[in-house]
Amino acid sequence: MPSSQKRRGPTKKRKTTGAISEHFITDRVDKFNTTGKKRVAGVSYAPTPSINEKSFGLIQEKIWNEPFWLIIAVTFLNKTAGRSAVPVFWKIRQKWPQPYLLAQADSHELLGMIHHLGLQNQRCKRIKQIAHAWASCPPVVGKRFRILHYPNKGDGKDYKKDEIIEGDADDCAGAVELAHIPGCGRYAIDSWRIFCRDVMRGLAKDYNGYGKQKEDFEAEWKRVVPEDKELRACLRWMWLREGYIWDPLTGNKREATEEEMENAVKGQMEIEDEVERKFAAQAAGLVVSSPEKARRGDLGETPVKQNLATAEAKFEVMGNGEIAEGSDADEQDVIASTPVRKKEQKRNGANVTEKV
Repeated sequence: MPSSQKRRGPTKKRKTTGAISEHFITDRVDKFNTTGKKRVAGVSYAPTPSINEKSFGLIQEKIWNEPFWLIIAVTFLNKTAGRSAVPVFWKIRQKWPQPYLLAQADSHELLGMIHHLGLQNQRCKRIKQIAHAWASCPPVVGKRFRILHYPNKGDGKDYKKDEIIEGDADDCAGAVELAHIPGCGRYAIDSWRIFCRDVMRGLAKDYNGYGKQKEDFEAEWKRVVPEDKELRACLRWMWLREGYIWDPLTGNKREATEEEMENAVKGQMEIEDEVERKFAAQAAGLVVSSPEKARRGDLGETPVKQNLATAEAKFEVMGNGEIAEGSDADEQDVIASTPVRKKEQKRNGANVTEKV
């Protein structure tokens, strides 16, 4: 038989393991598969974290009390899959724990740590610029900097280019305490306002108004109308905890009905936008449909797969017999652990477990 016609045996599958340590994967929204079938048409409710949960599942919720690192984290998530970026973020934070240390970091060493993320030269330069600016002039109450067209078109035109606006104010139209930090676009500023601004201003001890200083206090997050769909999903959930249905396009709200609140407790929320639905379902810990590539700011998501083998059915049938499943595990376990997928592979008579 000619050599070209020789029969070949079956190709053995290679064992693959996750390249990321469990210690560093800590964000639910970064961990789940989004390559499933499209959502069944006509389904009105999307699975989300129950409003009884302590958090929605964003990395911003973990580091809200470290505003510098929150900005660095969202910078890493820009144009990078969260599964790749988040572990690098934690390593850099551990190695250079203060802004001035990161500003003085050896560029070659930093480049080596972020090289696999792509755009390493730009990222290295930007990260060090942010660190240097923060170390020399961190955001402080009573000093705002001009930002053009934020949050609405035309905002900031009344101020000069390098003008510093003295005095504290609730309104951020055209002037924000963070605007002088390089590389801070709308996604970064919205994240910082939602999770950090109240504490910086001394109005409360956290972003939910704990320890508020005034009876008429209104949390900053209630004034933010983000364009980023991940932040929108989070704010919908936060407003539902307050008993309101919030419109992410206008910022308007209405009281939720009894049925809507019951669904919110179960972990269901009415969301029309497909990408926002996906983010909400990921936060709930589900494998979900992906009608288009997910974006976090400019983040292209390639999350890992959720282990459905041990997940319990958590939601009702959601149209045409399709059932969404999710884990009822303790919140800290859901947030802090890396999902494990077990495959029954015969290799030397043993089962193989894959971490993904």
